[in-house]
Formats: sequence, C-alpha cells, structure tokens
Amino acid sequence: MSVRSFEIQFDSPTNTYYAGSRVTGRVYLKLDKNIKIRGLMVKCVGFAHVSWEEKVSQGHEKEKEEEEEEKKKGDEEEGERKERVTMEICSADEEYFSKTYYLIGSNSSDITIPAGKHSYIFSVELPKNLPTSFEGKYGHVRYFMNATLNSPRKLNEQASSLFQVLSPLDLNKLTTAKAPEKRETSKNYCCLWCKSGPLTLVLWVPQTGFVADEEIPLTVEVDNASNVKVEDVEVILNKVENYTAYSPKVSKKSFKELLKYRTLGGVEVNGSKTFTTAVRFPTVPFINLKSCTVINVNFYLQVTALASRACATNLSENIKLTMGTVAIGSSGKKNNFSTPTPNSDVHSAPYPLPLYPNLKINSSYSKGISVNETTPIIVSD
Repeated sequence: MSVRSFEIQFDSPTNTYYAGSRVTGRVYLKLDKNIKIRGLMVKCVGFAHVSWEEKVSQGHEKEKEEEEEEKKKGDEEEGERKERVTMEICSADEEYFSKTYYLIGSNSSDITIPAGKHSYIFSVELPKNLPTSFEGKYGHVRYFMNATLNSPRKLNEQASSLFQVLSPLDLNKLTTAKAPEKRETSKNYCCLWCKSGPLTLVLWVPQTGFVADEEIPLTVEVDNASNVKVEDVEVILNKVENYTAYSPKVSKKSFKELLKYRTLGGVEVNGSKTFTTAVRFPTVPFINLKSCTVINVNFYLQVTALASRACATNLSENIKLTMGTVAIGSSGKKNNFSTPTPNSDVHSAPYPLPLYPNLKINSSYSKGISVNETTPIIVSD
C-alpha cells in the first residue's frame, strides 16, 4: 500500500472555533513510495440533520364481497376497518456552508508526490452566523473537514475530522434577557358540587438571561383561597429540544430533559406563602441555534403547585430562559469569555463544549440530574 498514513490535525487544541473565525491546520501524509494524483483537495462543511421514525396507520375497508353480504343482511353497522401499521422515517437536512479547494495540484493534470512524510497547511474562513455544534436526541449540527487524494485511476484516499463551532451570545445586548419577568395563573376547584375560591400562583425572576453555573433568583407566591391543600410546590428546570422534519411531510418532534428539581413546601387551605430561593443554571454545553431552522432548544423554569385531592389537578406556570456566554452586567472577562477576533480559536471555555458521540471524549460530560440542591429557601406567610 502506497499511503501509510493520511490524517487531518487542527491548530486549535480543542478542535473548536468561533463562528466567523478561520479554521486552520495541516493535512499529514506519509507515503511508502511515489504516488501519482491529480491533487490534494480539502472540503469544509457545516450542516444539520434530524431524523426519527413514526408509526403510520392505513385503514382498509373489508373486501367488497363482505360489504355486499352485509348489505344483503340489512346490517346497518359500518364495516370494520383493518389497520396496517408501518414505520416511516421523517427527516430534514440543512447545509450552512460548503467550501472546497486544492492544497496542491488541480483537476486538469497529474502530479507526483515522492515517498516520505508531507504536511500541507489549510485555512478556511467560517461564516459569521453559524449555529453552535449540537448533539441531540433526534438530530445534530456538525462541522467537518475532509481531505481527498484525487486519483485518476484508483479509488480516492480520504481523511475526515470533525471540529466544533461556537457562536457567542452576549446577554447584555438582548433587551428581553435583561428585563424581569412575572407570570401569574389561577384556577378554581369544584369537587362534588362544592366550588371554592381560587388557587393563585405567581412567579417572578429579575431577568431571563443566564450563563452556565449562574444562580437564577426566583420568587414564588402561592395564595390558596381554595378548599384544596397544596401538598408541595416543585421547581423544575427543563431543557426542551424541538425538531422539524420536511420529508416525506412536515412533522415535528420534541424531547424534554429534566436538568434541575427541588421542592419548596406546601400551603394550607386558605393560606398563602411567598418562597424566595434560587436555582443554579446547570453547566451544560452552550447552545445557540438561532440560524438553524430544523432544531431549536429552549430552557424553561417550571413551578407547579401539587394539589392534595385526586379530583383536583395541579396548577403550573413556567418562564422561558435564555442561555448566553456573557453574563448580564459583565464585560466578558468575568466569564472567561472574550469577544472573538476573526482569526481566534477556542483554547479553553468556561462551560462544556458540545461533544460528538463518535469521537473519543472525556467521560466527565454527563447529563446528571441535581435533586433538591442546598440553595436556601426563604418562606414568608
């Protein structure tokens, strides 16, 4: 075999680059003997892909003979339908950029590369508005570099390597992220003809934008004018992944992941309480999929008043949160995150990077659930 080794190495030690920066590195080639090729070509691609299976049911009426026989008997009932269930793959693809060029040679004539070790520098500028790399339940956003030894007479030799892209989000530039948010909901219970007053739930946060590992201050007011006891008030931080497929038809699918959970305490009948606490935003990979149309990810802080009676449903309300890379009131240095320059790569990050499952990765990345963390709860009647 003429080609002993053929690989791609990026200059960034984390294989991670900012959107709008340059992806740089080298293609390494080791040959046992001379080879004749058209050229060495590299291709840089960014894309999103979603897919899942759905059950499809097709109804079929009974055979005509059976229907005619039923009519003769004067049977007024409709003919039973036989149902056949098949599986259908729903999918969608979206490409953000694709750049191809030759490092050496061309497609017009042959060149000879002598035996030995060789390295070739590549440099590709990324578009500015790219979604971050993402690995989800039903889809992903990925970026890769592919190198090809274009041979006129033999199968092409290829080498590929994935890299990651980060699109920073400064929360100070988002008016909605800096503004406080208040949500209120209420309901009246009616069990066995006995109607009561309302149960009211009010949530308040001073802002809706947060960075990884930042505390989310939360105030919860529960006014229980009903005749149903609130056994407990639970707080949940959820991450919701939403996917859209366009083939063979428009279809949507969601996946919810519980990130944080805690309880605040109960509220007696005709009682009221105000809970003041904080939930720490988990250290999860940063996600900015604003420029992706087939995947979006949202974070929700959900508060639920758990009713004690079986005939009474729980009362729930939520607030949508925005995850950023620069905290509100920070210049960026506090979060170890600076504004990228056109030629900057990511040598370190203050939060876990999105990881590709088919690569050898650090096992420290996990999707653990933190239950009843020890942040103090202040309760006032």
